[in-house]
Amino acid sequence: MSETQPVVELANISRVYGEKYALNEVSFSVQRGEIVAVIGPSGAGKSTLMRICDMLEEQSSGDLTLFQTVVEKKTRKSLRERVGILFQKTVLFDRSVSDNVALGLQYRGYRHEEIQRLTIEYLKKLGMETYADRNARTLSGGEGQRIAFARVLLTGPELLLLDEPTANLDPLATRMIEEMIKTENAEHNTTIILNTHDQNQGMRLADRIIVLMNGKVMQIGTPDEVFYHPSTEEVAAFVGFQNLISGTVTKIQSGVAEMTTAAGIFRVQAGDAHVGDAATLALRGEEILVHNAGVPFEKDPENSVCGAILSSQKIGPVMELVVDCTIPITVVVPARHRFAEEFVPGTPVCLSWLTAAAHLISQTR
Repeated sequence: MSETQPVVELANISRVYGEKYALNEVSFSVQRGEIVAVIGPSGAGKSTLMRICDMLEEQSSGDLTLFQTVVEKKTRKSLRERVGILFQKTVLFDRSVSDNVALGLQYRGYRHEEIQRLTIEYLKKLGMETYADRNARTLSGGEGQRIAFARVLLTGPELLLLDEPTANLDPLATRMIEEMIKTENAEHNTTIILNTHDQNQGMRLADRIIVLMNGKVMQIGTPDEVFYHPSTEEVAAFVGFQNLISGTVTKIQSGVAEMTTAAGIFRVQAGDAHVGDAATLALRGEEILVHNAGVPFEKDPENSVCGAILSSQKIGPVMELVVDCTIPITVVVPARHRFAEEFVPGTPVCLSWLTAAAHLISQTR
């Protein structure tokens, strides 16, 4: 297969349960060696998508093509041998660690000596050779997931499907699994599709991200495209834009739009918007600076608005403020901000942000 030919192609895939669409005309392709992350809220259809790609479940309509071969009854068995899947819930059998790792090779008819050699080699690679004779069900969650992952990888899948591979794991175990994913991709050019609730994980691992909501593909793009240039309000809210400010584009000059909103006139990169468009200004709270209302700005800000703090809440290392600027605007600042003790309800503050920090979503097209 050519490096430029897709390993996975979905064309108008739908999956219906009764009258409910788990997937609704989903189409995309994945190239050889690519890591693609599928993100979306619970119930979006991510696990159904993964089961269809692994041929464990059939679509209600549409076509699935793997390795340039249409998936149908007569091709399913040979194609499945080229695919590996790791589920969210670790499945370990009441056997030794080495027996669990070797299961895939046993099912594929490898000779006993070859199975032993490959199993020990892989356990050494994981730094877990001392676990070989231990009962797999005595392992911690992170250790068990690494063993389950090793069992899949040892069969040499060309396409690897990962369904929430680090769900419920602690940060250290998560990093270990992520390193296994990156190593497998780098060393074997394995094509990988993973579902994840951890958006930062998608940013860290993926070449492209697919946003799935209510069974529909809402956006496909690089991590930067999805997380900084969301295509819709729904995607923007999901990827962490706390502020979605409605308004109208009233002026465009040199690629910069002026939006008239209930809180004032703000500047934002125009993109493909036109004067007169109804639009949403999407702005992350982390991009906003907070100023003492009684102290003049050191220099004229590109965007600013003043108001009074409605609420403040410390969340770990940050503090989340909601400021009444005719409309509520959410701001995220370090919990050790020099004025943190003054950030109490009723305190007047001014907010500022860069034009490039916001993103315009046109509602007209």
